[in-house]
Formats: sequence, structure tokens, C-alpha cells
Amino acid sequence: MTAEKKTRLTRPTKPDRSQLDTQVAKLKEQISKCHDKMKSYKAKIDTIKEGRKGQGSATAEPRNKLIAIRTELKGLFVSFS
Repeated sequence: MTAEKKTRLTRPTKPDRSQLDTQVAKLKEQISKCHDKMKSYKAKIDTIKEGRKGQGSATAEPRNKLIAIRTELKGLFVSFS
């Protein structure tokens, strides 16, 4: 060891808590805005999905009738073969 005297380091000062709180509040506000946007997008997606489901149920009855007619025709063609 050398004869140098060790100097004591000074402790850094604490940051201002109010400044941190304002930054956190701004971030929370931005997060809540993003959550609101996500909710509105999810609602739009859900309405689109519900609309698609409604179209399928509206065409289900005529489609089933068409399938029944096709199977009946196939049965007739098989009997002629």
C-alpha cells in the first residue's frame, strides 16, 4: 500500500420525489389512453365478428336445403347408373 490517503466518496443527493411522481402520472395517463384505444378496437372487432356470425345463420337454412337437394340428385344419378 502506498502512503496515499483514501478519500471518502460523497453520497449522491436524492432525486426530487415530486418530479418522479409527475413522470409516473404522465406515463399512467398514456397507458390509460392506450387501454381505452384497445377497448374500442376490441369492441369494433367483436361487432364485426358478431356480424359475420349473423350472416352464417341467415344462410344456414337455404344452404341445408341445397345440400338436401344435392344428396337427392346424387341418389337419382346413382340409381340410373
